[in-house]
Amino acid sequence: MKSIIHSKFISKPYHEAVDYVKEKLKQFGFGVISEINMKETLKIKIDAEVHPYLIIGACNPTFANKAIAAEKNIGVFFYLVT
Repeated sequence: MKSIIHSKFISKPYHEAVDYVKEKLKQFGFGVISEINMKETLKIKIDAEVHPYLIIGACNPTFANKAIAAEKNIGVFFYLVT
């Protein structure tokens, strides 16, 4: 089975890497529509300590519209991979 995960390692401190990723997304027509700070959330909810972990939800409206036209329930997949 082919993986849906794509990794890219960036030689930058965490906060610089986050800004870098957001800028690259913008350059390719994606807007950041959500951010989930997993480190903070897990600390608050279950007092767990994890490494810095940010889920960035990004959307390119043109691509999203085409995907929805092809599969009306694609939104479930959008959330899983963003």
